[in-house]
Amino acid sequence: MLETLIHSKKEWLKNQSNTTKYMIGSKQKKLLSLLDYDVCISFLFNSNKNMALVEEIVGHKREYCKKKIPNTIFLNRSQYSPIRELMDKRSIIENCSQASLPLLLEGFRSEVYIPLFSCNDKNLSMELIGCLYLGSSNYKEFPLNYFLDDKLIKEIINDISKLLSLRFVKWVQLTDAVNMVVFLLGILESKVSHFSTHGYNVAGWCREIGMEVGLSKGELKELTLAALLHDVGKLMVDPKIFLI
Repeated sequence: MLETLIHSKKEWLKNQSNTTKYMIGSKQKKLLSLLDYDVCISFLFNSNKNMALVEEIVGHKREYCKKKIPNTIFLNRSQYSPIRELMDKRSIIENCSQASLPLLLEGFRSEVYIPLFSCNDKNLSMELIGCLYLGSSNYKEFPLNYFLDDKLIKEIINDISKLLSLRFVKWVQLTDAVNMVVFLLGILESKVSHFSTHGYNVAGWCREIGMEVGLSKGELKELTLAALLHDVGKLMVDPKIFLI
């Protein structure tokens, strides 16, 4: 009975975490059907705006995009300069094969990057949290205000922004947790030097084992953090004891 309840709880949590991602993908499919692009990708930016996480890819060239674009991209590469321009201007960026900016994907002729915002509760400002990418193998030319003036398209983009803001909160929380772990490991290292890599080694081994036994992404994150923290209790131990 207890095992059944635990299994049911894990399945419920897994389904809840997947619901937001599914809804984002569903909204992106609606956008594609309205605009007739080949692919739509949602990107989620980190707090420092130097990395982007691929949240969802939809379209008939989905598998091609998944092979060409890693789950996490580093925005300092020239390939992603249109995204950096979007960050600077905080507005829609239109790109094509004749433009000076590089195209994200080979074989595409037209691209549009649409910024996604979330309201910052602290100062009520609009925070840039990510963007939508629309790519087509055919040349397309839309007036930029078309994406903002069309009521249905604007509504879909706003819905994606709201859903992505939930994912952004989860990512920030995870980043904060990792930063705290690194801080604690730094204190531990100051006590005993050989602890500097031990926690990371254990975390790496645990992650590999977790992947072998088929743990989900969420479970792998929890296992990795737990492995990093497995020695945290030694912060309260006299360093002299470790030398015995």
